[in-house]
Amino acid sequence: MVLKLSQDIKKEIQDYLNSLSEAEERSRQKGIYRFYCMMQYTDAERSLESILTDIRALPSITIVNTVGNSKSVAPNVYIAALSVKFVPSPVGVPASPERKKVEILQSLKRVSGVSRLFKVSSRLERFDA
Repeated sequence: MVLKLSQDIKKEIQDYLNSLSEAEERSRQKGIYRFYCMMQYTDAERSLESILTDIRALPSITIVNTVGNSKSVAPNVYIAALSVKFVPSPVGVPASPERKKVEILQSLKRVSGVSRLFKVSSRLERFDA
């Protein structure tokens, strides 16, 4: 037996399926994500703690920690591994986690004392919130 669906039922099913994909996209904007990177900095003018304080003040960033100890690579030049946790979408401003990560990296490069960023992890870890 072949069941024929009316146009109203087909439309209702399609609307339901569309709402599922929208809800999934919205759920990616919520939650907390983390990525890792290496930062080169100089301690001539600012300490690592001072630089981390400025990074923590950036919008959307929730937690910044160093992973392991910082290492000297030249006189007054150090590298530190960072773990950066962030919320991709503040209330009312939808943004994907990948896009927010790019914005955060651009902001990190502008922090006084940061020479460069490298070895940025391509993977984002999600923490349910």
